[in-house]
Parts: sequence; structure tokens; C-alpha cells
Amino acid sequence: MDSSGKHLNWRSLLAQFALPRLVPILPGITAGLLSLGLWQVGAWQALERVGYNSLFSFRQTLNRPRWDSRIVVIAIDKASLKQYGGFPWTRDSYTKLLRSLEVAPPAVIGLDIIFAESTSQDSSLAEAIAGIGNVVLATGADEEGQAIPIVPSLINVAPQGHVYNRSDSDGISRQAVLYFNQFPSFGIAALQVYQETIRTTIKAKVDRSASQAISLPPPTPGLPEQTAWINWIDTTQTIPTYSLKDVVQGKIPTQAFADKIVLVGATSTGLDPLHTPLNHTPPTSGVYLHAAVIDNLLNHRFLQSLPNHIVLPLLMLLGLGTNLILLHQKARGRVVLLAMLVLIWFSVAVACLLSDSTGCQLQHRSERCS
Repeated sequence: MDSSGKHLNWRSLLAQFALPRLVPILPGITAGLLSLGLWQVGAWQALERVGYNSLFSFRQTLNRPRWDSRIVVIAIDKASLKQYGGFPWTRDSYTKLLRSLEVAPPAVIGLDIIFAESTSQDSSLAEAIAGIGNVVLATGADEEGQAIPIVPSLINVAPQGHVYNRSDSDGISRQAVLYFNQFPSFGIAALQVYQETIRTTIKAKVDRSASQAISLPPPTPGLPEQTAWINWIDTTQTIPTYSLKDVVQGKIPTQAFADKIVLVGATSTGLDPLHTPLNHTPPTSGVYLHAAVIDNLLNHRFLQSLPNHIVLPLLMLLGLGTNLILLHQKARGRVVLLAMLVLIWFSVAVACLLSDSTGCQLQHRSERCS
């Protein structure tokens, strides 16, 4: 048989056997590809965000976990503002706070305050920071993303960490930027100091779990942002929080801060609002973002999403499987199954975040996160 005959044979076989089997699943393949395209451009994100929020609401009705007991917040609250005046404060307010904490020193003190403008009291504050030896300072960025440097006299007396909060379009903070252009976050910087303090000064006094080395993720060269999904353990009201005014005035027992991770930040309404799945209306305060990051790093409980190599075939299988089921359904059954598909994807979005990661999965900001 000549070549033209062979071509006719193959075409005939294709038309007779292959096409009748392919035609029924073509809608499924199309649906799968469409789902992939929608996922790639972020069209599923709204449902995924609802799933993320629902995870925490659902967990609240079951077993409510607790924040790590090593974390304490000293709040610049309404009472402190009434005592020391409007914000921002003069440097001597923070110098007094540091002096009051010297009686029973914390393992690390994180000042979530950006000291960007020079004052005549900078040298006194620098001396207090150097004296206590385990302070971390905050750095920020302007609207164009350019770093805001702190005053020169403070740069060399304490390590710094960025306080950039990358919230989603609905205002809720779901991911933490652990490194911004290789620069560590405030939480990472605080834990680096905490590790050193534990290793050199208080290892003999703390329990075995607290003295174990903390596995901190390193920065990845070439990535502008490395992020992790935040596991909001509970409402931020359950984190031990004390008014700065009461601390300075000696009204709080000093042992409340001994060997702890102490974060100092504004909590008064409107100063530094933070929206979380459990603190949305009204919002909480930005200092608790760093508390959550530190908690998740200490306990290896950042949430992790399904990797792309699992999501892609999963979407294709959902498309094909749905198509095969719908072929044998009447109109009403198809509507019910399509509604179930939305619920299935919602469940997948929640399941992707249910298990805690054994390590910290860092992601590029521009990467699609399921």
C-alpha cells in the first residue's frame, strides 16, 4: 500500500476509535485548562482567602491553641499616651523603660519604633541600649519602598529588622515578609538576638525546650521578598500585654519580663492598625504581627500551601473528573455538582493550610500562592 493509503488508514482509525473517546472528555480538558488559567491570574484568590479566614474561625470552635508563653508585649496604649503625651515621644521615655527592665532583663527587647529623626537625647538612648545589650530596633520604608534609615548614633548599638507589613487587598495580613532584599524582618532579628542571649547568658536558667537552638530560615540570594503564611494562633488579646506606663512606674512584677521576648509597640487605636482573620473589626496593632512571626518561628508552625507541582495536576483532575460525572447527570444534577465543585475547591484551599510546616517555606512575592 502506498503512503497515501497509509495516511487514509490512520485517519480512518482515528475517526473510528480515538475521536469518539476524546470528544466526551474534551469539555473536561477545556475546564481543567480554564481553571489553570484562572488560577494563574489569581482568579481563585477570593475563595482561597475566605478559606484562610474560615480555617481560624473553625479552629476557634474546637481546640484553641495558645501563643508561645515566651512572648510579652509592652503597649504604648491610651494610658501611656495620657501619661507621657502625644505620639511620637521624646527619647527619654524609652530610656526610662529600658532602665526599668534592667532589674530582671528580658532575653531580647524589640522596640517597634522607627527612630528616623535626630534629637538631643539620642546619645542617652544609645547608651541605655548598649548597656542592656540585647535590643533590636525597627526600620521602615517610604511609599516608594525606599528604606528609612534610623539615626546614625543608634545604628551601631543594636541590630535592626524591617517592619514591612504586606497585607492583601482586603486589608488582612496573611503572609509575613521574613526577608526584604536579604534584610531580616523585625521578628527574625529579634530571634537572632534571643538565640545569642540564650546561648551565652541564660541557658542554665531556662527549660530544655527554650534552650534548644531555633532553626531560622536563611535569606535566599536573588529573591527580593521571602514570605511565609502566618498561623494566627488566637486573638491578639490573649498575648500577655502590659501598659508601658505601668512598667515604667514599677506596677508590674519584674519577673513578668525576665528571660522573655519583649516587644514594645503602639497599641492605641489608629497608631498602627493591623487586620487579621481573628482581629478584623476592630483591628489589632502592628506589634502583634511580629509576635505572630516569632511564635510561628519558635514552634515551626507557619502554614504552608500546596506546591505548584501538586496544584496543577489537581486542577486538571478536577476538571476531567467533573466532566465524567456530569456526562451521566441530568440538568438538575449538573447544577448541584457544579455547586459542589465550589465547595470542593474551598475545602482544598483550607486543606492546603491545615498542616503546619516542619520548616519554613519561603516564597517569592511574585509567585502564585495557592
